[in-house]
Amino acid sequence: MPHPEAPSETGPGGSPSPHTEARTPPGDPQVSRSKPLTRTVESQAPPSSSPSGLTPAQTRLAMGAALVEGGLFAVFSGAISGNLLTAFLLHLGASNNQIGLLSALGPLSSLSTLFAAYVLALLPRRKPFMLAMAFLHRTLWPLAGLIPLLLPAGVRVWTYLAVYFVANLGISLSGPAWQSIMADTVAPELRGRYFGLRNAVTQVATVGTVLWAGRYLDVHPGSEGFRTLYLMALLIGLLDVATFLVQPEPAYVRRKPEGALRHLALPFRSRPFLVAVLFTTGLSMAGSMVSPFYAVQMLKVLNLSYGFVTQVSAVGTATGILAYLVLGRVVDRFGEEAVLGVLPWLSIIPTACWFAIGPHSTLLLYLVFVLQGLIGALQGLVVFNVNLGIAPRTDRPIYLAAFSAVNGLGGFFAPVLGGAISDRSGLFPLLWLSIGAYCLLALLWRGLVRPQVRAAMQAGKE
Repeated sequence: MPHPEAPSETGPGGSPSPHTEARTPPGDPQVSRSKPLTRTVESQAPPSSSPSGLTPAQTRLAMGAALVEGGLFAVFSGAISGNLLTAFLLHLGASNNQIGLLSALGPLSSLSTLFAAYVLALLPRRKPFMLAMAFLHRTLWPLAGLIPLLLPAGVRVWTYLAVYFVANLGISLSGPAWQSIMADTVAPELRGRYFGLRNAVTQVATVGTVLWAGRYLDVHPGSEGFRTLYLMALLIGLLDVATFLVQPEPAYVRRKPEGALRHLALPFRSRPFLVAVLFTTGLSMAGSMVSPFYAVQMLKVLNLSYGFVTQVSAVGTATGILAYLVLGRVVDRFGEEAVLGVLPWLSIIPTACWFAIGPHSTLLLYLVFVLQGLIGALQGLVVFNVNLGIAPRTDRPIYLAAFSAVNGLGGFFAPVLGGAISDRSGLFPLLWLSIGAYCLLALLWRGLVRPQVRAAMQAGKE
């Protein structure tokens, strides 16, 4: 799920335990002093010293199952996303505006996480809801690529966009449940190493899939090649959903809401949480306004082949794999807060390098993708851990949903803006805009943002 990725949840059955009254948890002072809005509810769990309610054996099984699921999801998405998705849309005749809109639809769908969090607060378990939404995503997305090939050329792109959006609702709706379960399963002191390893596994699977798929399209160009990729994704997606069934589900501690609007507003009453979310959203927007158009630049302007584009992408992914194996321990040692502050400065370097890339800049392209792989791995790991760290356990689904919704809103507007600028002026104005945004975030970090992120991380531990 960076994902950072997609859902993966399962667990032992069990009926809900008796409801018990509870105080509002520590956090934002205004929230803590307010009248309790909800009741804490905990699902039935086997005796265990762990707050998750899982035995050590169940915890190991859950973490191992999540590793396998991550690898399968990487094969599923690697065959039909990224540069291969851009290539498919160009094959269907998409414009830069439509490619920008496609990049915005996934983040836009994440607004539905707020609805998912409210539903989860009413349910005794997270697994059934998450499993249903994951199945919706793993089946509809491949169908989004198969259906347009049967339709007239004039409606193919818009049909893809419509089905793709509905499919992304599935992964967005399942997101709070998956993140909440993983946060309850993996101890805070292990998250950097564990998610670093899991992300490395997913990246290995992604590299192999992307390299094979790029070469396959070079040999089987056009509709035939893309049809094969989407059929393969459908089969792998069904296997991915099946792996959820072996992952034990931790005890579910939640607040049963007394009112929908008051429950949904809970995270937005905490200033430290809002500042942390807005900063990470800005960091994502600075990159996502330009990143969808790197592939367009390589394929349409530089006239590079599918095979070469997937090769340089695979180099970046391989860099990310090695980075995840090392950076997880670095993050655990120095903390997410310290690492988050250097990300804007680091992100400027590969962005600026695109000014110098031409049709024969092979070595520079490889260098840029190495840097992007390194920085992308660091950002994905840190932002995901910050996401988990600022969410109090009893209200975790709604906090995670609010985080995803705000990031999703930014992720919607950034590529739409990028598509409009790219259609009129090309890539270079986007590069300047992205660099300016990174500089602004870096200047805001030390004086304004850092103390609030620290307060939000502390509130999440209480």
